[in-house]
Amino acid sequence: MPQYDYQRIAGSPGMLAIWRPEDIDSLVVKVPAQEDDVPIGGTTDGTYTMAIQGEEGTFTASFVASGNTADQIAAGLAANVVAQVPLYNVVKASAVGTPVKLAFIHPGSSYAITFPSNPGGNMSLSPVTSPLGTPIPLGHAVCSDDGKTARAPKLGDTAAQFWGCSVRNSDLLNPIDGLNGRDIQFQPGVMLSAAPKGTVWVPTETAVAVNDPVFFRVDAGAGQTFGAFGAVADGGKAVQVVGKYLSATTGPGQLALLRLANP
Repeated sequence: MPQYDYQRIAGSPGMLAIWRPEDIDSLVVKVPAQEDDVPIGGTTDGTYTMAIQGEEGTFTASFVASGNTADQIAAGLAANVVAQVPLYNVVKASAVGTPVKLAFIHPGSSYAITFPSNPGGNMSLSPVTSPLGTPIPLGHAVCSDDGKTARAPKLGDTAAQFWGCSVRNSDLLNPIDGLNGRDIQFQPGVMLSAAPKGTVWVPTETAVAVNDPVFFRVDAGAGQTFGAFGAVADGGKAVQVVGKYLSATTGPGQLALLRLANP
């Protein structure tokens, strides 16, 4: 009787190999609201003025410092923002010490923060969350905080936030096809298909071997991507999930067959 050697045919990132329809979840890629910090780096006397400009108009918040601490300057600026009724539906401001924390209300809306008056150059801008959001590539880990919205993994995530792998589903209406050779990515606001269980082709960060454990990155440095799959913890910068690799790779960016068994 003839013998046959079966070799799996490599797929494309996010291509499903073995799965059941009930194991595919649909989530909306989260559209974030902008967040910014304004640290106070000194205590020079004078009028500190912060301008907030968006589609609603331009608003200013000021505090006159005279012998105040940096914490008091921050608290004074935050209190001035809170006191302005027109800003109730634009931004929330707070300060426990410094910085001034600005949490904007409307997801996807962009606001410019400037300092018309900045004694000693003590105020600066530290963006925390971009309103543009983070696209999620095919074949990368998906996290969710509420089981309805998808987001890319971020610093501090654990296996509890892992939802599955971003995949091409047979019923996926995909407005995100790559152009000019770019990788396909799910942009904020679109529907994403995630596979918590099943077998998927994924690009790996480094070489992996058959039966290696599965980790996804939650701390990305230069040249690394949040949510990329690998086979090592990398000093706690990647989180292990339930699964294993069914095929091997010899270097970064190559495709491996990944079996997930996320509860």
